[in-house]
Amino acid sequence: MKTETKQIVTKDMTIGDILKNHPEAVEIMLSYGLHCVGCQVQFWETLEGGCLGHGFDEKKINDLVKDINAAITEVPEGKEFYATPMAAEKLKEMAEKENKPAVLRINVVAGGCAGFKYDLDFDEEKQSDIRIESQGIIFVMNKESEKLAKGAKIDYLDTLNESGFRISNPNSEESCGCGKSFC
Repeated sequence: MKTETKQIVTKDMTIGDILKNHPEAVEIMLSYGLHCVGCQVQFWETLEGGCLGHGFDEKKINDLVKDINAAITEVPEGKEFYATPMAAEKLKEMAEKENKPAVLRINVVAGGCAGFKYDLDFDEEKQSDIRIESQGIIFVMNKESEKLAKGAKIDYLDTLNESGFRISNPNSEESCGCGKSFC
């Protein structure tokens, strides 16, 4: 299967931009001892600046950048919506715990702090649904929701400051910090 390469993370990008566009970077940053993922200055501080502030040497910074880029989920060509491995694992765990099928309904509805929000729920598939499979999870949505969520990815974060699902949507002009609403 052909894949599209995501934007490459560099050490001169702000931590906030990295986390917004590549939430899978959180776990890697934390594994290096870089806890800027919850810091209020993350939106203005570069990755290199945050690392230097924590005493990282140039080799450790370069290793971190390399590991983040290796972890960035590639977008499968033609996918309208997809899950990171971490999100899929958590969704399967939750479906099993709730004794539900691993079919997640995604509705994009008016609301939230930025104009639209995502309404997620385990559900049965309907004949009129658009069906997308990613990482062993079946996502279903109506045509209008699919238009608004095209190319988006769902990830799961589990850090000291935040845990839950975050959707990164390339169609949004703006989104709130929670990753749950956009416009």
